[in-house]
Amino acid sequence: NQSIQKSLKDSGDPADQGNPLVNGVCEGINEKGLAAHTLYLAASNYGVRDPQKPGVLISEAVRYVLDNFETVKDALAGLQAIQMVSAKAGDNEYPMHMAIEDPTGDSAIIEIVDGKMVIHHGREYTVMTNDPPHPVHLANLKRYKAFGGSIEELPGGNEPKHRFVRATEFLRTIPEPKDQTEAIAYMLSVIRNVSVPYGAVYHSLPGSPTYPTWWTSVADLTNRIFYFHMTNNLNVIRVTLKDVDFAAGKPMRVIDPDQIDLAGDVTKKFVPVPAGK
Repeated sequence: NQSIQKSLKDSGDPADQGNPLVNGVCEGINEKGLAAHTLYLAASNYGVRDPQKPGVLISEAVRYVLDNFETVKDALAGLQAIQMVSAKAGDNEYPMHMAIEDPTGDSAIIEIVDGKMVIHHGREYTVMTNDPPHPVHLANLKRYKAFGGSIEELPGGNEPKHRFVRATEFLRTIPEPKDQTEAIAYMLSVIRNVSVPYGAVYHSLPGSPTYPTWWTSVADLTNRIFYFHMTNNLNVIRVTLKDVDFAAGKPMRVIDPDQIDLAGDVTKKFVPVPAGK
């Protein structure tokens, strides 16, 4: 399988920036319409290394899924044969969980808790934020009136629990779009409401750093189109996979979405990764 992927972290070498073979990736979509995404989950615990299974760094998990599988069902079966292990950059760990979905509407959220892979599989699993683990989010959701609880108002904070509740409610009430453009616009409207603004603070964690939303994306799995928006860029860009040449032997190509003049379909604006990288 071939895929469009977003780099997880740039290495120190400028020539490596955006190179998923060097830096790993945190989300993407392949030519079959399977998409995968990771977010930070501090509660992740990858456990003791099992030498009986091949190890895949969590930073490479998205690439592993997109390069090897066509559906959520296939990916979940394939993940049983490997062990996802902690990713490191210098002295820093990047514990993460992953969401995957395919054009049939199937979806799953995968977390590594206490050394075990915990899978939440089904069309109902459509929202993932950060900590805590998914079962705690679901329990918290039930505190709100729209989901059987007693709390009337939706939470308005930047904390992952708050954003999870808002995203779940807005997806539940979103109108039926009349066409593809409206569908993408509606999804972006939900994502923007649960994004973290630059300069925002966690009121429940005074003094703790807040990581703003650096980018947003929408994957049209049916039409194989990936929409992407860097927060510090005024324009939404898109990549149309049917117009990408995935023939064997073609060089890997990249694009820098920070370019302020990028807008619309940028499929033909990707450039080859420098030789030797």
